[in-house]
Amino acid sequence: MDDVQTSKKKMPSKKEWRGFYSLILIQAQNAFNEKAAQFLLIPLGVWLAANSAVYGPDSWVNSLQYILACIFVLPYILFSPFVGWLADCFCKARIIQFMSFLQILVLGAMFLCYKYENIEMAVFWFCVFSVQATILSPAKKGVVKDMVGSRQLGYASGLMEMSLILSMLAAQIGIFVWFDILQVSSNDGWEAAAFPTLILTCIAVPVAIAALSLPRYPANQTRKFEWKLFYEQGYEETTVEEIIFESETSKGSFYHYFDGKDALLSSLSVLFDERYEELMQQPHDEMDCIELLCWFNQELFTTIENTVSIELLARLFSSQLVTKGEKHLLDRKRTYYRLLRQIVSQGQEREELTDTRTVSEIVKAYAMFERGLMYDWCLSGGEYSLVQYAREMMPLFLDGFRKK
Repeated sequence: MDDVQTSKKKMPSKKEWRGFYSLILIQAQNAFNEKAAQFLLIPLGVWLAANSAVYGPDSWVNSLQYILACIFVLPYILFSPFVGWLADCFCKARIIQFMSFLQILVLGAMFLCYKYENIEMAVFWFCVFSVQATILSPAKKGVVKDMVGSRQLGYASGLMEMSLILSMLAAQIGIFVWFDILQVSSNDGWEAAAFPTLILTCIAVPVAIAALSLPRYPANQTRKFEWKLFYEQGYEETTVEEIIFESETSKGSFYHYFDGKDALLSSLSVLFDERYEELMQQPHDEMDCIELLCWFNQELFTTIENTVSIELLARLFSSQLVTKGEKHLLDRKRTYYRLLRQIVSQGQEREELTDTRTVSEIVKAYAMFERGLMYDWCLSGGEYSLVQYAREMMPLFLDGFRKK
């Protein structure tokens, strides 16, 4: 069973792989810059304690490495649950993009602090940098699964961790050496800290621009559930665990939105609405409104015959009959009813449909007739083709609303 499920997992597209490798670049650059900022401040503090008249050997700057170590980890301890909640509530790609541009601001501010020889403000901006990294962390980790899916998650996580560690090590070693070379040649610790920070700021700009290309996924999203699972296995044979696995969500998320498998039926109407939205994007200017309604009906019924089992459709109708809550099939706010009103209204304006009936009356009659066709198909156990029968009956029905 596990082998079968593994083969059905989502494979990332080329665009998502490009987004993932961009994410690795963003993470590596952010980790490198944060460590670089930390390891520029440490030798600068040592240099100030030894050479500055303002700061002596016993001043706080001589213990700057301990202060910075606390600043580096404290935001993770204090804010990790909160920023994790933020990453769940908002689009993770947008958080990453915002944090990438915030990094430019922070590095620019630190460069000015070195230029004007203000160590206190440089430490303050490093605090901001640490908070920025804390906010970035859950967003970048959370978006990885959205990009590559469960099947590639282990591989992707390994690449992310490797790039993170290598970036931090490179920053710790390289920046110390770079600072030492610049400080010896210029005999000025401020200049030795300012120049690398300026370079890091410039490098951060194209990386932040690259972050704009990250694919965006809605917050708290669940991957589109394949209703074909019910079609292939049957409603009774399909378990909640298989539904959760196929949609690549968690059990907690599933039961947050649905009481169980039966409650999932109410969202079947969303499948119909999504199909209508897809059809509206296709050219259909040459059709009159009756031809357009017939075409929509044919395409929808083709989708139902190919992807929705009769058993599932019958359960949907029966659940709507006994439900005490909202009846999704009758929800006038659905895309289905909005598009029907638009088509019928245009038909009356073009004098293709009678004006002896209101738009609402025609829409209601059409929806009733379409539901009736599906209901009768379910009652008969699918002994005939829903698509072919509707192809004959729907034009006869709509012809009664044609303007004489």
